[in-house]
Amino acid sequence: MGIAVVGTSNIADEFVLACRGAGVDVRAVYSRKKETGRSFAERHDIPLVVTDFDALCSGDFDCIYVATPNLFHFDQSKRLLESGVSVFCEKPITVTAEQYLQLRGIADGKGLFYDCAMMSAHSPGLDVIRRSIPRIGKITGAHLIFFQRSSRLDRLYSGELPNIFNMELQAGALMDLGVYNIYAALELFGKPLSADSKTSFHSCGCDYSGSAIFDYGDFHAVLSWNKFADSPAPSVITGENGWISISSVSQFRGIRLHTKDSDCELYSDDVSKVGIMAYEASYMKSMLMLASEERLKNAVYSEMKDCTLSAAEIMDGIRKSNGFPF
Repeated sequence: MGIAVVGTSNIADEFVLACRGAGVDVRAVYSRKKETGRSFAERHDIPLVVTDFDALCSGDFDCIYVATPNLFHFDQSKRLLESGVSVFCEKPITVTAEQYLQLRGIADGKGLFYDCAMMSAHSPGLDVIRRSIPRIGKITGAHLIFFQRSSRLDRLYSGELPNIFNMELQAGALMDLGVYNIYAALELFGKPLSADSKTSFHSCGCDYSGSAIFDYGDFHAVLSWNKFADSPAPSVITGENGWISISSVSQFRGIRLHTKDSDCELYSDDVSKVGIMAYEASYMKSMLMLASEERLKNAVYSEMKDCTLSAAEIMDGIRKSNGFPF
């Protein structure tokens, strides 16, 4: 099985390594700049560098992994899908729910695989938490946290505008970090009855932190994300008989169960990010190996599509209610 990668960012680096761990052959990398693509290809021993997107669309690949700035996800994925190529796109898969539905319709109509590269959805830690929730009794609340000081923050403070803070590229904290909190809530608790949110903006116009309250009727999940600061606080799901703590909500690692009878680690914090992403790559491989009719009936694929649509709809609402420029 062979794929191509669009983009040469850090996440693309990590995904290529994850693919190797999952037995997926990365045959080509696309970059607008030949020298950037060549450097990436040499780093990963990739045989082909492509700088013409039309050539990429007509190439012999089982799937294309798209890891470019958010602004380009829709147009690039649409061109690939319309050319008959399956697409695995980094989060957020599209900026809006309307865009997602349009591309999902194209993919389903052509019998192609089209999904979001959301590593948390394929982490073994997700099933660990799901199986463990009954042990803490009825859920009384949850706080899902993702604070991560950006490695590019000092460049922003010095007057630059890195891509991740550029709202013209439809970036920012919600789209980069908050999306993980939202997927986590959906994956663990389902779609909320309602969602309220607040956002903080930097003077450059970019959102740097946010929060949301998801109403599940008999409990609330509080979601918090921040790109300007780190935090040692874990995410926590509380129940009548104990709680589950999670050190990484984006990867579902560092999971501990606390009850009156138990205090134990359920899933290690020592698993690497690339190790978690290898499960994601394995999922992509398994879906591509299915016939299109079988894939459309696959429960995991259907669940991912439902979750992706719900996440896009919720993020649409957060941006609208907080005055985002897109």
